[in-house]
Amino acid sequence: MRNPLPPGARRGLLEEGCRLLSTGEYFAAHEAFEDLWHSTDVQAERDVWQGMAQVAAALVKHDRGESASAITLLAKAARRLEGTPLLLPHAAIVKEWLDALSDPVTREKDLDGANPTPALRRTLAALLGGGATGEDAGGGDLS
Repeated sequence: MRNPLPPGARRGLLEEGCRLLSTGEYFAAHEAFEDLWHSTDVQAERDVWQGMAQVAAALVKHDRGESASAITLLAKAARRLEGTPLLLPHAAIVKEWLDALSDPVTREKDLDGANPTPALRRTLAALLGGGATGEDAGGGDLS
């Protein structure tokens, strides 16, 4: 395994990554998802976390005014996330979130955070063997 982490640490990284996306701290969110990506050898799961890291990286580029790079990275992330077998049963949830991000990125408009929807948070948490996160579980503040 690349960088094995205990389940609680992995869940904490997911919660932190979602919180950071929500607050517009995209570089730090990228780091959290990258740590998740490197914490498993399961390729389908690696694809999910790499895709989430790519979304965050695209938003970093967007904030820096590098629109071409942001659009390219977001498209790569969308292909990765929408093509990942683990997320196929939840394709509509993933697509809805990505579409909401795509519009301001492609139109070079300001983003007010990139808050993953509650349904997407539940989907991602399930990949770690957990239930709902943040507002759904009454736990940590992910909104």
